[in-house]
Amino acid sequence: PFESFVMFTFLPFLVAAAQAIATRRNFAPQAPFELEFNKERLWVWLHEKCFASESDVRGFKDFLLQEYECVDFDERREKIHQTPNIDGALMWSLWLELDHGSWNFDCLSSNVSLPLPLLSECVDSVYFEPLQHTTDVTTCQDQATGDTLWSLDLLDGRQNDLYEYMDFGADSAVAAIVLDTDVDVHHVEFTGTTANNLFSGTLDSRASDFHGTHVAGTILGSLVGGAKGTPLNYYPVCQQSSGCAWSDIEGGYEAAIALMRENPSTTYVINYSVGGAKSRLTTPAYDQWGADIAAAGGFWVTSAGNSAADACDFSPAYSTAAITVGAYDDTLSPATRFTNYGACVDTWGPGDYVYSAGSGGEYAVASGTSMSSPNVAAIVINVLKENPSYDLAAVKSYLQRNAAGLENVPSSWAGSNTRAYFAPCN
Repeated sequence: PFESFVMFTFLPFLVAAAQAIATRRNFAPQAPFELEFNKERLWVWLHEKCFASESDVRGFKDFLLQEYECVDFDERREKIHQTPNIDGALMWSLWLELDHGSWNFDCLSSNVSLPLPLLSECVDSVYFEPLQHTTDVTTCQDQATGDTLWSLDLLDGRQNDLYEYMDFGADSAVAAIVLDTDVDVHHVEFTGTTANNLFSGTLDSRASDFHGTHVAGTILGSLVGGAKGTPLNYYPVCQQSSGCAWSDIEGGYEAAIALMRENPSTTYVINYSVGGAKSRLTTPAYDQWGADIAAAGGFWVTSAGNSAADACDFSPAYSTAAITVGAYDDTLSPATRFTNYGACVDTWGPGDYVYSAGSGGEYAVASGTSMSSPNVAAIVINVLKENPSYDLAAVKSYLQRNAAGLENVPSSWAGSNTRAYFAPCN
């Protein structure tokens, strides 16, 4: 059925196709240069010299759908158009969709044999779909912080009793997942927030909502939060007062990853202000969850730990799949009385006497890397709202570039020891 693909009299560079051995290649997509892109649609450029008509292109499209289970085609597209490539040569512009049963286009990394007499050159390029934007201006907002909200003041990189932040509105496809204690979603800080409890069971009688409410407020609270207007998902993995049972932790991660897989058009940022000593028993699970979060397009922010020790000896602070956060105080110095440190710490956030939402509609001050992690999670959420195509490496690079050095860092500490910020309005 593919003999009609090629008009041989017009194909001097396809003489070699007469051989009986089929050309093999893959269709792994590449990012469209510096552009933002849609992870669920591909732009395939096919040489006009190899495909004489639109029907030839549609025949090749059917071949791709047969060979690769992760791709689909929207039959509502009545016409396949032509477009010039970067050299000005005319190409067929074939759009392929992510199959509803797939999480990504990884299947396209496998080589297949092209129908004879096609050569690899007949497929010029495979890109993710580029995105452009309307010219509406996302507005900058100022919030007075005073001394009480010193931590919020510093998230924009300036210490001036003012939090300058970008109002992205409610349409941004970035959401938070808090794996912590229960959360008091009726607190005034979450008024108007879309809140989704991922836990469907019955809470342990010892369950508290203080820690999780403080963390969630720091991330997205209307007054105390750094990423205002962000949807909230939460799972109480810590139901034994301040204790966190592994069965609940397992349930929380599996629920979070399932949510990511079910909603690939939304980017999720997990905050996990929980941890313990690194152990052969729990490390494999954290490693697998880290890989699954990345594969689902999500992000994972975690606390460095509060043992005033090397974070590489703690789980999941050791993981390169996570963004591990140490704590600094209002003097811009590491909170050395508790914070972990070292090469496994990716960045630092405000974590000493942090003011945020508390139980019963109240407000409270708390200290620990449990507080610095959500501050950085808020930064990560804002970075992704502004740069939706960023992967983990790009986010970590951003946090290193947009940062300032800490004061009074012990000379023996490894790592970059810088405090990240998000300053789109500066």
